[in-house]
Amino acid sequence: ENARKVLPENSEYWQSLDGDWKFNWAKHPNERPANFYQPTFDVSGWDDMPVPSNWNIVGLAKDGGQKYGTPIYCNQPVIFKHTVAVDDWKGGVMREPAKDWVTYEARNEVGSYRRDFDIPADWDGREIFVQFDGVDSFFYLWINGEYVGFSKNSRNAATFDISPFVKKGTNVIAAEVYRNSDGSFLEAQDMFRLPGIFR
Repeated sequence: ENARKVLPENSEYWQSLDGDWKFNWAKHPNERPANFYQPTFDVSGWDDMPVPSNWNIVGLAKDGGQKYGTPIYCNQPVIFKHTVAVDDWKGGVMREPAKDWVTYEARNEVGSYRRDFDIPADWDGREIFVQFDGVDSFFYLWINGEYVGFSKNSRNAATFDISPFVKKGTNVIAAEVYRNSDGSFLEAQDMFRLPGIFR
């Protein structure tokens, strides 16, 4: 009967990881907390970030302040320094733009997300997957300090088999999200560029 309802949330073997995650924002990859995915790393002083959301939007204040970077609207080009030329993408996303660019200081924002989650006792022996329905634009994933994988396709679901990494009881999931990657060259279109775990 559950299967007839089609959507996975109708299954007893499904749980949502939506809600508040511990969050750290860095305007440059060199400023990110590199080892935050280790379960022993203390994130208790970090901000709470609702998931799903876009961190640029969450950080907007009524007085116009911006706690987590700037929402950037762009028609078709990418939002980092580039040249329209064959193989230009090989130059990467960290090239220095003009000083009046929004991304001059915040060259490639990084959002570090972490939270705990529990594996129910009746899931013992089952394959366990985690799915991110939309992450803009690139992210690495760790479970309990172990590297699981990455995804650069921000508009499609990224599903990972985490069976080898989880344990009974409490587990730690960590995602390191970059605003730009070489995949951004393929996703430039008429839209606001809004990073984060948005679906």
